[in-house]
Amino acid sequence: MKLYLAIQLNQQEKAHINKNWKGDILRIWGIIGNEYQTGKCHYYIMDRTPLTDHISPDSYDWPLVSGFDCNALEPRLANWKNHAIQCSGGSVFQHATYLRGMDSLMMDMMIDIEKAEYILDRFSEFYYTFFENIFKSSGHLIDIFALADDLAAQNNLMISPDMFEQYVAPRIKRMADLAHQYDIKLLLHTDGNVRSLIPRFIELGVDILDPIQPEADEMDPISIKHEFGRDICLRGGISAQKIMAHGSKSDVRDETRRILDELAPGGGYILSPGHPVLQDDISIENIITMYETGLEYFQ
Repeated sequence: MKLYLAIQLNQQEKAHINKNWKGDILRIWGIIGNEYQTGKCHYYIMDRTPLTDHISPDSYDWPLVSGFDCNALEPRLANWKNHAIQCSGGSVFQHATYLRGMDSLMMDMMIDIEKAEYILDRFSEFYYTFFENIFKSSGHLIDIFALADDLAAQNNLMISPDMFEQYVAPRIKRMADLAHQYDIKLLLHTDGNVRSLIPRFIELGVDILDPIQPEADEMDPISIKHEFGRDICLRGGISAQKIMAHGSKSDVRDETRRILDELAPGGGYILSPGHPVLQDDISIENIITMYETGLEYFQ
């Protein structure tokens, strides 16, 4: 269930938000993205990275948490109390790359540490307080708190382990601590090859790693289950790029059963494709087949 649609907007709030706001978390930062069609598929890119080099971060029109009223959440969520409810939308790194531009932010992290810390703090402080308000209101009904922070490409990390420790790790830990105060599990979304960081995710308090992307180097789902499955819940593992996109229904069924046979025993596995956002090259039939196979498996 998407929680933002139940959050009321205080119309005295300014900073890029208008009265027609419908829950797109990126727009409150002034980040504008659009979808484009290419053949059978469409893709989403950021058309506007507002915090450019000629705009000082301390003069930017940052959004304020005081603009949001969470009082309407609890009665709406109560109708779903027998279902798993995930609270999504937070970020301590990725959203900052959309605002500043990934190349510019990474340069800041190398040569202008004060600026990089300031920008990352604006995001992490906003999201910490924003979600703290949600949890105070309705945390007893929420099961999972999700952060979206892609940290890797398919071959390797996008930032060095040292930069992860300096800029990202403390902010993830703070979010994990917040979630755990309300007995909520923290899910970290970061696809790509993050195997080298998995032990650190566990230490920081990440409960669920999303996704296990089998096409990425060193991200074989079975190997990761054997090495880390006792300490962290895994989500994903069914190849979105290959099996889901190009396989037959039989291929999808066989691969889903294979992954379930290896990752489901002992618990700590959530059935999902190797990326939670499915593109137009994946047929509806293959999506249905994957989940039907999962339902049959546990009956």
